[in-house]
Amino acid sequence: MGPEAKRGREGVAARTDNPSGVDGVPAIRTTLPPPVLEAVRDEFDRMARERTGPRGELKRAWFNYTKQALEDARLRDRQDTFGMYSELR
Repeated sequence: MGPEAKRGREGVAARTDNPSGVDGVPAIRTTLPPPVLEAVRDEFDRMARERTGPRGELKRAWFNYTKQALEDARLRDRQDTFGMYSELR
């Protein structure tokens, strides 16, 4: 895991456990590269399995949100790579 992914994982718990820190989380959909989103997704999965009740449900919801963000990031990455060369695929 690279340093970028490690920073992403460390910031996840702090932001999602603190209600006032959740405001910046939607920015992950557009700013973080796929490897960092994979680390964040894995961290949410781990947290969801460790917790029960409302906190566990919240972590599962964040896991699903991050999973969709990862799919979007991969799609953007492919579009950026092949956008003007789509006929070469």
